[in-house]
Amino acid sequence: MTTGPRISCLYQEVRYIQQWRSFGSRGCVKKLSAHFGKAYVIAHVPIGYLPFTSFTAAMEYKFNEKLVKIFRTYNDVIAGQFYGHTHRDSFMVVLDEKDKPVGSAFVAPAVTPIKSSSEKESNNPGFRLYQYDTNSYSLKDLWHYYLNLTDANLRKEALWKLEYIMTTEYNIKDLQPESLKELVLRFRKPQSVEFQNYYKNYLVNFDSPDGCNTACKERQVCAIQYVDGSSYLDCLLDFLKYDGIQDSSNFL
Repeated sequence: MTTGPRISCLYQEVRYIQQWRSFGSRGCVKKLSAHFGKAYVIAHVPIGYLPFTSFTAAMEYKFNEKLVKIFRTYNDVIAGQFYGHTHRDSFMVVLDEKDKPVGSAFVAPAVTPIKSSSEKESNNPGFRLYQYDTNSYSLKDLWHYYLNLTDANLRKEALWKLEYIMTTEYNIKDLQPESLKELVLRFRKPQSVEFQNYYKNYLVNFDSPDGCNTACKERQVCAIQYVDGSSYLDCLLDFLKYDGIQDSSNFL
C-alpha cells in the first residue's frame, strides 16, 4: 500500500454532475481504499442543503443522494470532505441510516465577498489551515483567518487576523464526526452561545444587524445535521409544523 492519504479533487463541470457520476460509478472509492487506505475529497459544490434557504440542495437532488450513499458506505476510507461554492463558513455531519455520525464535511468561505438574492448578508474574506493526524489522517483542528473589509478600506491595507480555532471556539476535542454531532446538538438548545458564535463565523465576522432568528437557525441546524433529502425534509417540516405552518408546498 502506498503511504500517505490520497487527495481526490473533483472538477465539477456541467451543472456539477459529470465528475460526481464518475466518482461513484467507476469504483473510484474502492480503488482509493485498495491503494491508499484513506482519502480526502475536495470539490467545489458541497453535498447537502443550502443553509440560507429552505429545501434547496447545493447540487441536483439525485446526485446528492448518490453521493451521500457513497460517503456512508465508504466512511472508513474518506477521512474528510472539503468544499467551497457558498462563500460562507459552515460544516456538515454525515450520518448513516441509524443516525450514527460517520463523516465530517467542511465548507470554506472565499476571499471574495458575495451576496445572492436569497441572502440578507454578505461575507468578509477568509481562509483556513487544517491540522490532521499523520498516522490516521483524522482531522484534529482548524485555524480560520479573516480580513475585515471595513477596517481594510479605512486603513488602506489588508490586515489578516485569526478569527477562531475550531476546537477552542466550540469546546470540542477534534473535528471527527462524533464531535461535530455533539456540537450541533448543542446548537439546537435555546439561546445557544455556540450557535451564536457559529453564525458570526458563518458570515466571517461580517456585520449582521438582524442576526439569525428562529427560522434562520432551524435552516442552519437542519443543513448541518442532515445531508440526505428525507432526513433534511423531516427536520424542516418538524419546524414548520411547530411554527404553525400546515401547507409547506411553497417551500418545496
